[in-house]
Amino acid sequence: MSNNKIFIYVDGACKGNHDKYSDREGMCCVYIPEYDHKIIITSPTIRTNNEAEWQALIWGLVSSKYFIGKECVIYSDSQLVVNQFNKVFKVSNNTMYSYYLRATRIVRELENITVEWISRNSNLAGVILEEM
Repeated sequence: MSNNKIFIYVDGACKGNHDKYSDREGMCCVYIPEYDHKIIITSPTIRTNNEAEWQALIWGLVSSKYFIGKECVIYSDSQLVVNQFNKVFKVSNNTMYSYYLRATRIVRELENITVEWISRNSNLAGVILEEM
């Protein structure tokens, strides 16, 4: 791992979309393995998996602010969110578009940020959520 590169893993899940989360409304996880730093967010306002994934990405972007001067790679297993963020897919839902706008505002303040898709099995933040 390069001293100039930080890897941030993000994942989100919502009640009703996965049995493991049936006692919670919505959860997001941000994990920075280099520092073994975990951020877990629970929120009753998260209603869908897509909202949870977008919120996880936003928290990952906010976390990357602490690594100014380093390249940050944010990994997510949500193909939809990653492709919408990277302007491969159009964001047509108004709620998701508000998340998209929030994320792009954060990115304007930062340098050297990339958001990449990884498989669910490779997402360390997802592993943390599964263990909860």
